[in-house]
Amino acid sequence: MSRGTSLSGLDVDVSIGQTDITADKITLDIEDNSKAAKSRGVSSGWLKGSIGAKGSIELNTENFNRLGDEAERAGSWRDLPPFDFMMYAKTNLTLKVEAFGCQLKITNLLDIDGKEGGDGMVHKLDYEVCGRDFIKINGTPVLNQDDIKHLTRGD
Repeated sequence: MSRGTSLSGLDVDVSIGQTDITADKITLDIEDNSKAAKSRGVSSGWLKGSIGAKGSIELNTENFNRLGDEAERAGSWRDLPPFDFMMYAKTNLTLKVEAFGCQLKITNLLDIDGKEGGDGMVHKLDYEVCGRDFIKINGTPVLNQDDIKHLTRGD
């Protein structure tokens, strides 16, 4: 970890399950469908809506193959079990984002630019957050206990 004054992509360590990887790019988007309640067309409170999260991860071939070793142990890429995904960065600032029960899907197996040649091959995988614990940011859950109290663990 570097000791800069703010965080950049170079400060982020990523682990997928038990495998540490270096990602070229990572996204994680939360879709919260909560909205204002309306009574006769006027806002009159707040309604909790459905919530979900998904993202993508772009890897070079070395790190893609590292993940491929996990797929081989599982029997196939589609048999990879859901994984917990952690991104951790620290300089004089700290950010730790955990996403639980993420299911991977290969979306762009190859991205090759033969004209330029200077860029390495890229492999993109999308994922959806499916775990009951959803997402934690610096240890604080996005969902409260009432949101998840009746959900099964799926273990």
